[in-house]
Amino acid sequence: MKIADLMDKKHPTVTPNVSAAYARTIFRRFGVRVLPVVSHEKLVGILSRINIMNITATRSDLMVSDIIEEPLITLYFHEDLFEATRKLLKVDEWYAPVVDNQRFYLGIYGLEHFIEHMINQDHPANNQRVERFMTRELEVVYAGDPISKVWRKMLTFRYAGFPVVTTKNRLVGIITQIDLLKHGFTRLHLESESAPRRGPKVQDIMSTPPITISLKATIKEAAEIMIDRNIGRLLVIDNKKLVGIIDRDDVARAYLMF
Repeated sequence: MKIADLMDKKHPTVTPNVSAAYARTIFRRFGVRVLPVVSHEKLVGILSRINIMNITATRSDLMVSDIIEEPLITLYFHEDLFEATRKLLKVDEWYAPVVDNQRFYLGIYGLEHFIEHMINQDHPANNQRVERFMTRELEVVYAGDPISKVWRKMLTFRYAGFPVVTTKNRLVGIITQIDLLKHGFTRLHLESESAPRRGPKVQDIMSTPPITISLKATIKEAAEIMIDRNIGRLLVIDNKKLVGIIDRDDVARAYLMF
């Protein structure tokens, strides 16, 4: 199967001559991780969620053309589903723009499209246990932490979200880039000297309750929750204790392993 059969042809895009503020509203409205930048129907670059949050300028006239980046990977519509997914994982990306041979933009292909397709296949990975593929070494944040601390951890670890626990290590929520973006935080707010003292805490903007899955659940069950709830990661629980995390990257690798 080719990625042209699964890619999202209606994914929102922006042009280079619109404002960065407008691009931010698109990220917030649709909850997307990337925005292809298209001019005269051709792909000219891409914006990521972290890219738009990382703006330090206060100028109201900052344009998309000022912050545009070259995609780490660009896929062609005729590429094989499995090969395209391997390419995404190799560069640690969840999405890539899809073009034709003349670089006319056609859509977005992401791990979610691969996962949604594989759920319905008679594939051995569907019966594998979550515990085999989850990440056990967790980075967490505390409910009382300032959001500036979360921002620094996102930049340090290149993670889009963290489990939130209390000082007694009780799981109470999850905080992600989209939570920060929806509440209007920019790099200027997040790195402000006053943020740790006066700014909101993690508990003020985290998503609750956290969506969890059992250690003994199958990859198919994890994949179905991710697709149905449109989320990128699940917190793994064993006897009500947080023991790991599994994300789209892990699930995609499970399907590619067999």
